[in-house]
Formats: sequence, C-alpha cells, structure tokens
Amino acid sequence: RGLSTYDIISAKIPGIGPKIKSLLAEHRITHAHHIDLSSLLSIAGIGEVKANAIHAWRKEAERLIMQSAPRYLPHDVVHEIRSKYDQARSQLMILIEGEEQKCETELMNIRNDASKKRHNLQEKMASFQIQREKLNRVLIDVDQKISILSGVTWNSFIHACMPHNPKFKLVGSGVVLGLGIFTFASQVILAAGSSTAIIIAAIPTATYTATVTPTFTNTPTYTPTVTSTITRTPTITFTPTITDTPTITPTPTITLTPTRTLVPIAGISCLENLERTDAILYRVIDGDTIDVLIGNEVVRVRYIGIDAPESTTQLDYFGPQSTTANINLLTGKQLTLFKDVSETDKYDRLLRYVIAGDIFVNRELVLQGFANSSSYPPDITCQDTFLIAERNARNNEAGFWKPTSTPLPVRSQPIIPIAPPGGVCNCSIDYDCGDFSTHAQAQACYDSCGGNNWSRLDADYDGYACESLP
Repeated sequence: RGLSTYDIISAKIPGIGPKIKSLLAEHRITHAHHIDLSSLLSIAGIGEVKANAIHAWRKEAERLIMQSAPRYLPHDVVHEIRSKYDQARSQLMILIEGEEQKCETELMNIRNDASKKRHNLQEKMASFQIQREKLNRVLIDVDQKISILSGVTWNSFIHACMPHNPKFKLVGSGVVLGLGIFTFASQVILAAGSSTAIIIAAIPTATYTATVTPTFTNTPTYTPTVTSTITRTPTITFTPTITDTPTITPTPTITLTPTRTLVPIAGISCLENLERTDAILYRVIDGDTIDVLIGNEVVRVRYIGIDAPESTTQLDYFGPQSTTANINLLTGKQLTLFKDVSETDKYDRLLRYVIAGDIFVNRELVLQGFANSSSYPPDITCQDTFLIAERNARNNEAGFWKPTSTPLPVRSQPIIPIAPPGGVCNCSIDYDCGDFSTHAQAQACYDSCGGNNWSRLDADYDGYACESLP
C-alpha cells in the first residue's frame, strides 16, 4: 500500500547486490519512498548506472501502485460528502436566520423605547411652556405696579408727607436740603456724644454772679420748632427667574457583537497571544490546504507547521486519506484562523493555524498520522506541540505510521521511460521534463493526462508544462 511497503533489502533489483543495499541502509535509504536520484548519486560507491537501476525500480513500484489505485470516488462516498455539506449549510442557514430575527427584535424594541421617550419629552415641553406663560403674566403685572412709583422723587415724597401750614413758608428745595443737613448733623452729634462729654469736662467752668438787670420786653417771641424725620424707603424686589431648557437626547445604541470564547482545547496554549480571524469553510483542497470565506472573499489557507501528502497526484501515498481526515475535522464547524509571523507563503496562500469547533486541526492531523510535523521559520510558535503529536502518532502506529506487508515487485527488469512521439503519452508512466525535447510535446502529454500537475511537469502550477524547454 504505497512506496513505503517496498523494502529494498528483500527486493530483487538488477545489478544491486547486498553490499550496495547495506550501503543504502547506512544512509537510511531502506524503502522505495526514500529513493531520490540526486541523493543516490551523492553516495560514494554508487555510480550513475546503479543509481539509475535503483531509481527505475522505484518507478516500477509507482506504476504498480497506480494500476491498483481507484480513479474516482465511490458513489456512496460522494453522497456522504454531499450530505455532510448540505447538512452543514442547512445548519448555517438556520443560524443566520435566527440571528437576523434576533437582530430585528432588538431593533424593534429600541425603536419603541425611543418613541416612548420622545413622547414623554414632548409632554414635558408642553408643561414647561404653560409655566412660562404664567410667569410672563406675573412679570407683566409686576412691571405695571412698579410703573406707578416711577414719578416718585425725594422732594415730592417730602412735600407729600409734611402737613400743609400757611404759617410756615418752607419754600423750594433749600428747605428740604436744610432738613437733610440737619438730620445728618444730628446723627453726627449723637455719634460723638461720649467724646464731646469728655472734652466739655476738661473746659474750665465759669462762676455766675447774680446781677439784677431790669429788662422790659414788649415783643412776643414765638419760635416754632418743627423737627420732622420721615424715613420711608419702599423696596420692591421681584425677580422671577424662568429657566426652560428641555434637553431631548434619544441616543439608541445597537451593539450586536457576539464574542466567542474558545473552550479549553488540547495543545492550544501556543496560540494564546496570536491574532485571530473567524472564517467559514468553503472547500477542502487536500490534507493541509483549504479555501475559506472571510467576509465575502474566498481565500486559500495553508496550515502552518505540518505537511500532509498531496491529493493532486496519484503518486503521493496516503494523500486521499489525509484529505478525507481534513474534511471530517472541518465539516459543519466554525473556523478560527490564527496568524503566526508570516502573512502568506510564496504562492500567496494565507499561513494559519486552524481551530474547528473545539479541535486544533493542525495538531490533530499530525496526531492521527495524516500529516508530518514540518518546521518553516519564522512560523514556529507551535512547533514543539506538533513534534510531541508526531512522536505519539509514531508510538501508536497511527495513520501512515502503521506498518504494512511488503509485496514483491512483479517485474524484475527496470522500465526506462521513452519520450512519447508526437505528444501522445502513456498516463501510467511518470515522465520528467527530461523525457521531452520540446515544450509542445510536454504540454500535449500534460493536457492529455488531465493536468492537475500530472507527473509534476508543472512546477509552478500555472498550467504550462516544462516551460524551460524550447
């Protein structure tokens, strides 16, 4: 079941004896999947002829594997996959519909609440307006009462208050002024009473001598003394203060930001401080590559820190199983992407760690034996986690670490590929660009075998085979 089942020690390879096999074992080349032509040529003691013979034996093993490999997925498997995707889509649509209904309900409640607040404010404004009109009327009445006193002066007030007597001629403002001076002087005299008493006590006292002096006075003297002190100070203080400042501030705030908190997940501690993004699964490419929806954009994502067998070529052992395992881990689950250091790789694929529900997908694929731990600095934050998972997978013989029987190759003679004439080729043979003399021949063979980087003729995945050929 794959190149790892073809053991070099027990295989019969033309021109390769036990000594060469032991030499290969010393360089850790023990099975067909370890064989690489450049590595063979770098080993001292193995010449070009023996290296070609060993490499030809590997290609024969690949041919045998391809003959037994299924070309299409069984109908029941396809139906199962479609059912899972349909179920996941139905669940997603139900979730979206529920969120939309919840949002509509919240918006309606906010609108109703704002309408009630607006109505209450309008009633308060009407009440304030009535109070303002009442205060304005009071103010007008006060102004009318004050206007009656607008003609009152000091002179008119004194004339109005003093009794009218024809015997006294108090004429003009001079009298009034005199009264004012008199009032002020009396207050001063009273205030200085104690000081005056002391001064008078210090003056020598005169001695009166009785002297009889007849005096005849025939003129009656009438001295009227009018002392009228009137203090009337009307003080009218009426200062109504009207403050009418209704403030209407309906500010509905709608916050629909669900915050999802990750439950404890095995091996996730290395992701604690990394930037994260939510995404929806769009398509699974293979065991370590997927397409996701971020917003309305479809983006290709390459898993960080692991390497799974490719599913784009039938020569990669365990590629379909790794892809199926990846599908099972992702289907029907919310995805969270975590960025390490690099944003993308050289193929413009996002480099991310992926959490599906409560599963750390990168780690789980390694732990189940569907991917290897692979270090690509500077994105190595979770590398220790993946190395521990790979060690456990090896110990548990999980996935492709499970040992299998080693079938012997049917043919003992190596098959040397021959360049196809006229661009017609045998799709069961693994051609290299060296098997073709022109780009047109390689392109014709590539197109006739269905593309998908068939036989690795398209190194940069742009749809053009062997572009270096003339």
